[in-house]
Amino acid sequence: MPSWNRSVRTRLTAGVLLIFALVCALAGVFTDRQRARDFRAALDERLRDVCLSLAETVRVDEQGVSFPAAPSGRPPRYSGLYWQIGSGPDRILMRSTNLGAAALPWPAGGDGLPGAAETRTLRGLGSGPIEIRTLHVVRPGSGDGSGLVVQAAADTSAMRRSLARLRRVLLLAGLAGLVGAGLLCWLLTGRVVAPLAELAERSAGFSPRDRWEPLGPAGEDEVGVLVRAIDTMGARAAATVQAQERFVADASHELKTPLAVVLAEAQVLRQQPRSVEEYRAFVATVEEELVQLVYLVESLLTLARAHGGVPCSFRPVAVNEVLMEALEQFGPRARDGDVRLAATLVPPGPDDQDALVSGDPQLLRVLLQNLLRNAIRYSPAGRPVEVSARLDGSEVELCVRDHGPGIPTDALRQVFEPFFRMPDSEQWGEGVGLGLTLVREITHLHGGTVQAANHPDGGAEFRVRLPRTK
Repeated sequence: MPSWNRSVRTRLTAGVLLIFALVCALAGVFTDRQRARDFRAALDERLRDVCLSLAETVRVDEQGVSFPAAPSGRPPRYSGLYWQIGSGPDRILMRSTNLGAAALPWPAGGDGLPGAAETRTLRGLGSGPIEIRTLHVVRPGSGDGSGLVVQAAADTSAMRRSLARLRRVLLLAGLAGLVGAGLLCWLLTGRVVAPLAELAERSAGFSPRDRWEPLGPAGEDEVGVLVRAIDTMGARAAATVQAQERFVADASHELKTPLAVVLAEAQVLRQQPRSVEEYRAFVATVEEELVQLVYLVESLLTLARAHGGVPCSFRPVAVNEVLMEALEQFGPRARDGDVRLAATLVPPGPDDQDALVSGDPQLLRVLLQNLLRNAIRYSPAGRPVEVSARLDGSEVELCVRDHGPGIPTDALRQVFEPFFRMPDSEQWGEGVGLGLTLVREITHLHGGTVQAANHPDGGAEFRVRLPRTK
């Protein structure tokens, strides 16, 4: 396919030129027709006035045709016009001197009745036939009752020349306007599609691993909106790919670490005979690392599901029910750490109805489990972990608060990032760094928001807000 046929600029210009040409053609035809009609109307009016003037001043008697009412008594002269008076095609009584021996064509019908103006051909005058515009009136006769037909005619060559000049002017003006409109449209469309051309060139050589450079300031028109949207999409795509690459690298590292520990222990164990206690210690290490590995794999699968990689089953879920299941599951772990779980549930509504959210029960349990796991891990012995659920307008708010050291201020915005570790890992405990990432992704999947903050009285506080359903 030729490149010109693929060019939006060319097609827009061609479309504008086509429309402009059609408009010019219609306007030209209308102007030509209207001008010709005006010419004929003015000429017909003049011919009618001449006929009426002749009919009023002429006298026909036994002595012939005379004009007693005329100042000179002679037939009047009308510049550029022909006239004749008669009672039949073979009985022409008088004609204008400029007709010579020629006679005007007798009116259509041949009965002398009045008729509309006609365009006829006059022969016998000059070197060849000429086109004339003729009109006649009938003056009733006397005596024998015959009518007197008065005809007037004019050569239409001057009118045709004027119309021809008008057509040339219209044609030249149309061609000049067409060229001007084409150039203007070409320049304007060039400015419009220039950002699109630059965008196509940039997109063709863009790799998601590169940093997306904005196209620069854009206008407020549709193209500007499109350019800004693509700038945003390009930056988001680059950031997403880079985040995925970091995620894959971190996940690979996290998956490799427990396997490397198990492999190192096994290699050391093979170097020389070991006691039963050493073998048991090895089995305990393998078990601990495999538990960590299984948790990491489950977290990755849950994260993929929260990202939409696995279909979710949304249905109305009772918030109190999911919360109690999570508390029951983590009760033994809390007791092992001498941590008390203090829960505040949503009071039943009218007709003892529970607060409901639309969501996937399994993912909502994972969300609460990760918040409780972190809270129990960071809470000092003897201090409670406060878990509450309450209604706030059209939303349900879940709050999990511990009484630990809190979160460093500069880390509050990073705690939800995959594989994020606190600056002092020993103080903050062990983990794979995916728990809070799962909390964020599951919350967003359910159309909610999550916020991390430090409580004024100490400890970290996480608030999850989810839309209610009926």
